[in-house]
Parts: sequence; structure tokens; C-alpha cells
Amino acid sequence: MESIRWEHLLSDGILKDNQIYSVKQDRVIKSLPDNNTDVVLCELGRYYKKSHVEKLYHFLIKVSKEIDCHLKNKNENLVLFNSKEYEHNTEDNICTVVGYSPYDFQIHTSNIVGCIKFENQRLTISSRYGNRFLRYIIADTDGFLEIKDKGTYNYDNDFEWLLIYLWRVKLMKAYRLGIPKLYTTKDEFLPKMKGGVDLVHYELNKDLAKYHCKYQENSYNNPTNQLIAAVFNKYHNNDFLFDCKNIKDAFITAVNGMFPRNYRHFSTIKHFTNPYYSDYNVVIDLSKRLMKDESLGLGDNKTSSGFLFDMSMLFEYFIRKQIANTGVTILRKFGEELTISTCGLKQQRKLEPDLIFQQNDATFIFDVKYKHYDIVNGIKREDLFQLHTYIGQYANKFDNISACGFIYPIKEERYNGFKENHPKLFANEHIILDRIILAKKDIPFYVLFLEIPEDDDNFTLEFHKKCFDFQNDIKMIVNDSINKRTSYFSNRIALN
Repeated sequence: MESIRWEHLLSDGILKDNQIYSVKQDRVIKSLPDNNTDVVLCELGRYYKKSHVEKLYHFLIKVSKEIDCHLKNKNENLVLFNSKEYEHNTEDNICTVVGYSPYDFQIHTSNIVGCIKFENQRLTISSRYGNRFLRYIIADTDGFLEIKDKGTYNYDNDFEWLLIYLWRVKLMKAYRLGIPKLYTTKDEFLPKMKGGVDLVHYELNKDLAKYHCKYQENSYNNPTNQLIAAVFNKYHNNDFLFDCKNIKDAFITAVNGMFPRNYRHFSTIKHFTNPYYSDYNVVIDLSKRLMKDESLGLGDNKTSSGFLFDMSMLFEYFIRKQIANTGVTILRKFGEELTISTCGLKQQRKLEPDLIFQQNDATFIFDVKYKHYDIVNGIKREDLFQLHTYIGQYANKFDNISACGFIYPIKEERYNGFKENHPKLFANEHIILDRIILAKKDIPFYVLFLEIPEDDDNFTLEFHKKCFDFQNDIKMIVNDSINKRTSYFSNRIALN
């Protein structure tokens, strides 16, 4: 059993998302979702005192309430990248404290991961699937949310790599457009007239035989490129930039190796209005933050600031891209929305399924759930009712609802245990299949799993394979529904 100092429980990423932790005296106990048992995760170290646990308890309550206020005030306090397809589930707080005794309480974490510093203490909640999983889906998504600056910044936390990694991803995406050119004003003495000429100066200094000219020139040596080159210079030893040497050299050459070290020079740099270079606008924002040491550090002088990732939304967007890679047509989540009556002052409630995709005349409705799948009780009651509502209403719009279901992430080891103990439940390698009968129509009802391999050095390759398997499962479901043939899945429904 691991022994840790009480403050390290909060700051070292020991707490993971979507978990329940019990703090009882000097022990931290983690609840296991599959068999409803508890295991002792760690002890609070030999320096444990009752005052430490009391401090831990009151800190968690205070920071939870403080951050919850910021998360609820979405318009004022959150910045959303790729906001057209990304949202933040404002029902989630970073964590919830359950219990009234500092010596016997629970910590319930949600879908939110990140790092918060609050009154000289730090709370870090990391992904239960590991940092390599988080890096992988960040490389594929744009969305993250930020609690705005509430004080000075401190550049010394475990989640620093997230912003640097995101900057790298965005820069590599923008760089495919080439290094941006901008018109810059030149002020030079030339033997020939160019641009605006100071004729008075020429008359007074004819012996120089040069004109004092001011003109504009389309140049690579502009403030945007200087900013990007400065970031490369500052983080030249960072491991995440080791494979960007060619890009780094290109930007440093473009600015002739000259760039100011003072942040004030960069503070006035504006976004590109030319849509061709619009991908560089995110790079500009992230570069300013990195140069100002506003990575993921948090304020000491005032209440709080920090970066939080809503994993449920990031994972949903990641799944959307995986399904798009199969060639189906995905309808925009915030396109033409359906509503249902509430019989209240708020007369209509929007219906927003996570995924609606089509192939030929077949329509598929799925919800993405970044949570534990309960092998015993199956889909949660409220989620199941929600899916029934989606199908019933969208059947009024689309003639052929061909299949529906849910998509879950799951650790490879846990999933292998499911298959070994309950082999008859699975229709194939990664699919559980049943049916929904709605208005006398028989609709295939699927639960799909995206397996997450162990967080080790082979993660990227292994997870790429798992994503490929997931895409094949989607293709199989789509083809089965379109062909309407007597197939393995059709037989499974008939047997059920």
C-alpha cells in the first residue's frame, strides 16, 4: 500500500476522472465500479495529522464551489475552441464532496480533468485512461475550456505539457498553408524612389544621392512569425517539439534569427483577417500565453485560474471524427434541431443527439458516453429514456431509423474481463446487440466499445489499431442495415 503526504493526494494526479474516493481518517479508499468493492488506494503518509485531513476537506469544498461558479457562467468565463461542434456540459463540476465529517467523506470526480491552484494549494485530476490517451485525442480535437485569469501565473505544474502539446498540434496544422506573409512598413534610404518620398530631406541632402523612402513590402519577417520563432526559442529543449526542427528552422530563418524577448512586443499582434491564414489565429493566442508564462499555472494572489478539459465533449468529438472516417454522412450537431413541448414557461426543449449519421436512405442515432459501462445493469435509466425520445421524434423527420445505440470507452483489460465472463452477451468482438421496439417498429440497438490500451510506450500504435477496429464495427453495422439481408446481426435480433 502506497504512503503519500496528504497534499500530494490532490496535486500529483492520483485523483482520476469518473471515480469515487472515500477518505476515512488517514486512508484513501477507491470504489471499484464492476464488483462494488472498495480497495485501499493509499495512506496519507507518516506526517499525517487530523488537521491535515480537516484542511483537505475544507479545501475541496471551497475550491469545488468556486470553480463550479465559473463553469456555470459559461459565456463570461469559458473560451471554447471549435465552438460550432464543441460544447461544455455545464452540469458537471470538477468534483463533488459528499459527507459532513472531515474524517469520513467521499470525493466524486466528474468528466472534467485539469489542474486548479487555489489559495496556494493545487488540485489535479487526470484522465483515468492516462496522459497518452489524453494527448492522442487532443491531437484530434480542438476543444478545451479555460477559467480566465484571476491573478498572477506560476509556471510549475503537472499539466504544463497540455498547452505546449496543443500549440504544437495547431502549428503543424496551420503550417500546411505555408509561412504567413504580411505587409510591413519599411523606412530606408534608397538610390531610387519607392513608395512615399521625403522630398524636403532630398533637397537638403542632395550630396547623399539617396531618397528617404517609406513603403510597404510583403515580408516573412513580420510580428506573427517573430512570435512563433520566439516560442521555439524559449522551448527549444521541450520533448514535444523534438520532431518540429524543420518548422522551427523555417520560422527562425524567416525572421532572420531576430526576435524580441520582451512580451510587450507581442501583446498587440492581431489575428489574420485573411481567411487563408485563419488557422494561425489559434496559434497566435496560444503563443502569447506561452510567452507570457500563462501555461496551465494558476494564480497565487487571487482566487483561481486554470485549464480544464471536459473529457466527455472531447471524446464525443473524437468519436465523430472516427465515424466520419468511415465515409458516412454525419449531420451537424447544431444544425436543424428538433424540439419537444414542455407545457411550461419554457415552451420548447431542444433534442440534441450526439451522433446522427446517414448512408443511402438509412439513418443512425447514437449517444456517446464518457462513463463506466455497467455490465450488470446495462444502460442507465435516464440515458435509455433519452435515446427512446430521440428515436421517437427523429422518426417523424427521417423515414428509416435503421439502428441506434451507445458508444463507450473502456480499458482493454476490463473489456477482456467482460468477454471472458459474459461471452453470450456480445454479438461480435466489440458489440453488444439487442433491439428497441417503438411504434411497432423493430430497431437494432447496439452498445459499441472503443478499447483503450494500457498507458505504455506502445500506446499510440495499439490505440490506432483499436480505432481502426471501431471504424470497421461502424461499417459493419451500416452495411448490415442498408443491405437488409439475413446476416449475423439480423439473426441475433430474431433470436432475442
